[in-house]
Amino acid sequence: MKKWITITLLLSLTLMLFSQRSNIKPAKTLWKQGSNYFQRHSYKKALNNMNQLLKHYPRSKYRLEAKIIKGKSHIGLRQYSKGIVYLDKLIKKNPKLKRRADLMESMGQAYQNWSVYSYANQSISYYKKAVSLYLLKRGKSRKKVIDIYYKMIQVYQYKNYYKEYPKNYKKQYTARDRDVTRTYDAIVKIAREQDTKATALYKKAGYIRSYFYYNPRKQELAIKAYREVIKKYPKHKLAAQSQYQVASLYNQYGNYVTAIKEFNRFIRTYPDHKLLKSAEYTLNSIKAPLVSLRAFGTTKPGEYSKLTWSTRNVKNIQLKAYKVKLFDVVKDIERLNEIANYSLKGFQAVKKWSFKTPDQGIHKYHSSNSLSNKKLNPYIQVPIKQNGAYIIKAFGKNPEGKGYEVTTLIMVSNLGLIVKSGKDKTLFYTVNSLSGKPIEKSQILSQELIKSSYSSLFKKYSYDYDYRQFRSGQNGLVFQDWKTASKEKGYYWYRNLLILAKSGDNYAISGSNYYYYWYGYRRNYKIYGYTDRPVYRPFQKVHFKQIVRKYERGKYVNYTNGKVHVLIKDPKGNKLFDKTLNTNEYGSVSDSFQLGEKATLGVYNIQVKVKNENYGYWYSRGNNFRVEEYKKPEYKVNVTTEKSTYKIGDKITFKIQGKYYFGSPVAHAKVEYTIYKTQFYHSYRPYRRYSWFYDNGFYNRWASRGFGYYYPYHSYRRELVKRGKLKLDKKGDLFVSIKSRHFKKAKHADIKYTVEAKVVDQSRREI
Repeated sequence: MKKWITITLLLSLTLMLFSQRSNIKPAKTLWKQGSNYFQRHSYKKALNNMNQLLKHYPRSKYRLEAKIIKGKSHIGLRQYSKGIVYLDKLIKKNPKLKRRADLMESMGQAYQNWSVYSYANQSISYYKKAVSLYLLKRGKSRKKVIDIYYKMIQVYQYKNYYKEYPKNYKKQYTARDRDVTRTYDAIVKIAREQDTKATALYKKAGYIRSYFYYNPRKQELAIKAYREVIKKYPKHKLAAQSQYQVASLYNQYGNYVTAIKEFNRFIRTYPDHKLLKSAEYTLNSIKAPLVSLRAFGTTKPGEYSKLTWSTRNVKNIQLKAYKVKLFDVVKDIERLNEIANYSLKGFQAVKKWSFKTPDQGIHKYHSSNSLSNKKLNPYIQVPIKQNGAYIIKAFGKNPEGKGYEVTTLIMVSNLGLIVKSGKDKTLFYTVNSLSGKPIEKSQILSQELIKSSYSSLFKKYSYDYDYRQFRSGQNGLVFQDWKTASKEKGYYWYRNLLILAKSGDNYAISGSNYYYYWYGYRRNYKIYGYTDRPVYRPFQKVHFKQIVRKYERGKYVNYTNGKVHVLIKDPKGNKLFDKTLNTNEYGSVSDSFQLGEKATLGVYNIQVKVKNENYGYWYSRGNNFRVEEYKKPEYKVNVTTEKSTYKIGDKITFKIQGKYYFGSPVAHAKVEYTIYKTQFYHSYRPYRRYSWFYDNGFYNRWASRGFGYYYPYHSYRRELVKRGKLKLDKKGDLFVSIKSRHFKKAKHADIKYTVEAKVVDQSRREI
């Protein structure tokens, strides 16, 4: 009986094991399915199949390949650290795997994807092993090698060469560029297809162009690579683009004569290319004439107006001046930036003259700022001294006979106009800008923009304006109400005004755009503080006043009969004034305090406290002042050179001269000098709107109509050239000479020298 029970149990266990085994797929099936999943990039399913194969068939002939695919699947799932560790152990246990090119490639790819910055060297090492193994094979291995080379280029571009060349940035960049360009050359060498070779050369040129954008000398290497594409593969589609890039590079770096030849060659050789219109446009823009003028604001009576200028392809500028009535001009054209549209039919030019530019026929830009020869006048002088408003027409031709005309406005006037706008009123004040006396009964014309709309049919804007004309009072003042003209848009009001004033032949212009924003009141009080002067000397008396306004029911009202605590500190934080004052019926407090004889020099600040609310000096900009001790200098120091411009390699002599204001030289004074050099930046900006209105300030520097032309820009710290301690001679002169040299890291850059000189005379006074 016991034997039968034992046999029955054994049979049941065998059946159970057989049933479980029957649910597991064969090793070959698991291998084939897992391989297919891996090839289709279904890494999760491939990993699952290989895990089953290794678990149930640990001695299968597929086990080694299964382990390799398992490690690759981890990498495919972006589990880089897990995949790299697994494959690394596998390779150590099976040294023959080092001969597997695909495995070396996967390891290189894993390190690259994991962190190209941290593991660039490991990635490159495995890629190089893969390349050497693939090259031993035949057939399609070349394509694999080329793919790996492109991956290596990506790694080189992100690789940190600091460990190889610490603290030597030049060598780091040189090493990177060497590795990248050599890899592109290797692709060209190993490739058999013309398309692959041409593409590699084109990408090599593009790399050089992008990474050395500001280095014209390095761009010659890019041009060389582009020309190689054109020469070796003339029928390839990249040959046309290479020709276009060569022309663009010459245009970009100012070699316009060669750029014209290259663009013409592109147009002749590739008349049906998609870049043809772009090439023709660039070619025409290089040859096109350009003239722009800019006035220096209003000119004083009895003086000549000056115009800055810029030209291209124009050797001679013909200029005409027409005297106009400015009120009529504004009413006719409405927008002064469109003054070129004003018809001068029936007007006679009051002056005609010409101006010769330094153009040499090589299509370079020239401007009043670029003139280095002091013998040439950098400005165009308008030969008119009489008061009035004048429209200046300037015309120039290029060698092909195409003309370019530009218009600007100048004013010779002693009339000043001050405009202060509020929400409902505007204050106008006309004054003599030379004497400061008010001018009575001046005519004032206001132009207000009422509405602007855009026509999609005609593709342009239209504007509606409201005009008002009135006169200033006996004291030069006049108020104007704007209750009906004010626009309200939710939380803000705005008004756009152009104001003109006239007194005889004198004109003045002022723009007055009024904006009022409301973001909600965050504080319960408004503080308006100020002192009787911005700067004091030690031992002077400081008078200050604080006006306090309280916010109640949507309005600010005077904070009357309230307590205000005022604290004044010196630059070192010492308390000089600490009192609580009572406001009067107007909500203001005022007091004064005496500065000491040895008061700390610098910026003092006033802090106000109202009912536990602190208002620092930044809350009211009038709540700070300076204390300075001024001594009139008794002599001056000048640093000059023989010329304003030198070439690299020239000898530059600086003359340091000390001279008393009564005329005698500062003889035998001690001199401590320092010479620095920095990069000199060239720039050009064309004519902009309202150039006649703005002076040479913020708007003229930063705003322009159209695109400005800029030379290559780098940022180098200033470099010490020479320093020393000497003495002035009996004539009060000292001559210091240096030889101009390139920057070590940028031999293409232009240079500006700066001299700092400290002179101490016999009485130990220092300037």
